[in-house]
Amino acid sequence: MNLPPIRCSGFLCRPSVKRTFAAFVLLAFSTVIMSQPTDYGISLTGGRVIPVNGSRYEAFTPTFGVSADLYWQKNDQRYWTQYWHHPFFGLHAGFAFLQGDLVGNRLEVGGLVQAPIAYGFSWNFNVGFSFYTKPYSRTLNEENIFIGSYLNVLISAGFLYEIPRRDGTTFSIGGHVVHSSNGYTQKPNRGLNFIQLELGCRLPTGHQQPEPDTILSHFDYKPTFRPYLSISPSFVMSRNDPIDVHKYYFAYTLQGGLISHFHPCFSFGVNADMMYNYAHRKLANDHEAPVYWGLSAFGESHWGPITLRMGAGHYLDYYWQNWEQWYLRMGVYYSLGNRQRLGVAMKVHYDHIDYIEWTYMIEI
Repeated sequence: MNLPPIRCSGFLCRPSVKRTFAAFVLLAFSTVIMSQPTDYGISLTGGRVIPVNGSRYEAFTPTFGVSADLYWQKNDQRYWTQYWHHPFFGLHAGFAFLQGDLVGNRLEVGGLVQAPIAYGFSWNFNVGFSFYTKPYSRTLNEENIFIGSYLNVLISAGFLYEIPRRDGTTFSIGGHVVHSSNGYTQKPNRGLNFIQLELGCRLPTGHQQPEPDTILSHFDYKPTFRPYLSISPSFVMSRNDPIDVHKYYFAYTLQGGLISHFHPCFSFGVNADMMYNYAHRKLANDHEAPVYWGLSAFGESHWGPITLRMGAGHYLDYYWQNWEQWYLRMGVYYSLGNRQRLGVAMKVHYDHIDYIEWTYMIEI
């Protein structure tokens, strides 16, 4: 099956940063108006770019920045909110100065999840968008093999240690791993990874609900094993086309496997992946089509209707060109009920996202 390249033009192929940013700001403003946040916070950040071979970013380029957050704490009696110790959901915005001025500076907006673990430690996740002020599409700098577009995906995961005070103020120190790339919707797309430390302060707004009973409510839960299917279409540019060629190619992932819900807040599964990426047609050589197969396993955590997934897979026939044999998959999904989900996932190699998977999933 050889599908022709998708010749794309207009807004989709040249994303408008102003429109995207305005839409996000409108959504965030509407959220704040409709429900008062329980806390707000500010943090100072600093870190280093994780080195990537073949560039001057090998030298652990320093970064410095500041971020601001709004938090809504889940203080109800549902099992999952008690199990995750009444987590915070919120909105995140930040700025980071990158020394070296190769890709400019980073602006970021998105959503956050913070869940206490124990003894003052918390998980912390951010998912959203990052904007670089000097992408390749603006400067045409051949040394910039990392960021080709203004608009990129932002993924951040890490830990915080919090020190509460009697007046409700909480001070924190933490560390994160941060990733930015555009999933080959623009070229180049080596992406950037950061190790980032932060010092923060979270203040109550006065809209907090009474502290709930922390005793977990009773539940009668029987582990289940169900087959599932998912389809994840996408579109990408080819790494093998010249840098000034902006053709888009069709890609997708089909998955079939088995998922086990062994706890109200956790599940795991295994599946077979059939992946198609027409942008890799030049690498297929004698293969009839750029279709490749893999086997993967994953774990999931459930936060009410939201599911976070982390998985790892091994290609069965993709390393005939001595490319990567392993891939990772990170995804966020929203439950539609009736065992159906919509979500987005990133199929990740060491230094880039292969393509973004826009996913529909159903458990049978």
